[in-house]
Amino acid sequence: MCLKTAWLLGFWAKKIAPFRIVLYTFKWEKNNTKERSNFLMSLLNSIDNYKQKKLKSKEFEKLIARRVGYSRFLDIQECGSVIDFIADKDFEKHKVWRMFTCKHPFCPMCVWRKAKKDAMKISTIMKWIEEEHDKSFILVTLTYRRVAGNELSATIDKFQEAFNRMFNRKRIKEISKGYVKKLEITYDNKKKITKEMYKRKKKYYDNQGLMVGMDNPQYDTYHVHYHVLIAVNKSYFTDTKVYMKRDEWLKYWQRAMKDDTITQVDVRKVRNEEGSGAKEVAKYTAKDSDYLVNQDVFDTFRTALHRRRRIVFSGLFKEGAALYDAGELDYLLEKDDTVYEWFVKYIWDYDDYNKHEVRMLTDEEKEEINERSKFIKERDFGW
Repeated sequence: MCLKTAWLLGFWAKKIAPFRIVLYTFKWEKNNTKERSNFLMSLLNSIDNYKQKKLKSKEFEKLIARRVGYSRFLDIQECGSVIDFIADKDFEKHKVWRMFTCKHPFCPMCVWRKAKKDAMKISTIMKWIEEEHDKSFILVTLTYRRVAGNELSATIDKFQEAFNRMFNRKRIKEISKGYVKKLEITYDNKKKITKEMYKRKKKYYDNQGLMVGMDNPQYDTYHVHYHVLIAVNKSYFTDTKVYMKRDEWLKYWQRAMKDDTITQVDVRKVRNEEGSGAKEVAKYTAKDSDYLVNQDVFDTFRTALHRRRRIVFSGLFKEGAALYDAGELDYLLEKDDTVYEWFVKYIWDYDDYNKHEVRMLTDEEKEEINERSKFIKERDFGW
């Protein structure tokens, strides 16, 4: 066994010792070899998603190395290095059972997994609000002009202050029965206008007299915006005294931001079964493809988002979040009736995951795992 592998196994064993997991030597059994091979093939799609995020995490390591202490950096290095899958008797269904994560707010692996969990949480809370409080939902996106990196922190501060002013207005308070708000920031790293960019924003470029191949005027700028999922009375859409058109929302946001030049606000009705509301609010605050561009861009994101709450629950959503965290909304989750009997371990080795162990679960593990796997608590929108 090479020194790196020995160190990795020792490190992982220490990390998960509280769970009393034993690391077994990889060993194939002669029976069910064909079925097991088919199952492992079905794992390829799942493990490939983790592989892509792990590769991104290696880029993240280079940028964060001089920004954290040695112990913290080791946690980041080992994030997602070992993944334990469980499968049913016939290898038809599988899912991740356990993995060590660093939980750093910029770790691509952790951000991705948290987004999937937040999506399920928000979707479940929406079900609870619909069933228990008979409400509907609207999704409001509040935007602002693009800003330079040295303006980003001040812009986020301005957003927060403006949002509080707007949602403390009597008219808005009458409409909103609770909301979940997500901060999102995008970065434009394209120096030249591409065909895709022109197709997506043709009207803007035409007004500026710009064409494909010309310098991108928004290069090296940041776009801050809020996605706000709001619970409203079902009568909101039919009561002319309460209903607000898109232009009215825009005026309220302009006043709150004290800037009449703002032209973009998006307001739409959303249905939980479509998943659009949960998807928009749960997705990343910043895409790893944006903040991993280079050290300067990463440091700008890191400084601007330091100690900031990226997702905020209020009103009925806050009440529902507390119930969800306490397990009191589990009855609304999709049930997982699968009986898991097999265990498969993957370990990261330089640039890919390698199978390390395949075995049957022990009786104690079966009891623990199947008891804790009764509900599905992640929702994947293909991020």
